[in-house]
Amino acid sequence: WIFEEDVEAVSAHGLNSWPLVNRNYRKDGTVIQCEWYNSELRSETGELQSMFSLVLDVTERNKAQAEVARLNAELARRIRELETMIELAPIGLAIAGDTECRSVRLNRHLLSLLDGQTVAARGMPLERAARMGEEVRDTIYRIERRDGTAVDILCYAAPLRDKDGTVWGAVGVFLDVTERLRIETELRRSNADLSHFAYAVSHDLREPLRMMTAFAQL
Repeated sequence: WIFEEDVEAVSAHGLNSWPLVNRNYRKDGTVIQCEWYNSELRSETGELQSMFSLVLDVTERNKAQAEVARLNAELARRIRELETMIELAPIGLAIAGDTECRSVRLNRHLLSLLDGQTVAARGMPLERAARMGEEVRDTIYRIERRDGTAVDILCYAAPLRDKDGTVWGAVGVFLDVTERLRIETELRRSNADLSHFAYAVSHDLREPLRMMTAFAQL
């Protein structure tokens, strides 16, 4: 028996149109999805004499297809989330899609750091990670921007591997440490000045002390 909600669709489809998929009742009352292939046998005058039907139970197949569609939709949603996170991250990110770094995607923050200019990948941490399959840490590069300013960028890079461990690309993280390095330089300079000052004060204090000691010994 045809499932009640599918009767109208089956009637509109026509018996000689195939394949036709609809729900049917089994003898035990359960509902299955069937794929029908119908063929009419008519007389020379066109009178319908008989009907041949081939029917396949496609319930499990359709369930599997629905699950694949659901998983694909979920995967697409997660990919969109990841792409949004990468694009809006407040640090520079780069992803190489191959071991030669021919295809490299930069996020918005890194493009801003580089002032929109391209940097040769050869010898850079991202290229080393992709080509050599090794992590690169704490590497600082100075990049000259088109406006004449320079930025110091701290780089980290790691290879991307498939389930078999084969490297197929790399990901890099880039931090602008220009201000941090400037402050560290200033601190070192201040510490050096303080050391010189402390030495001078110590020298100035030792001289009166020696005079007082000599006077006391008279």
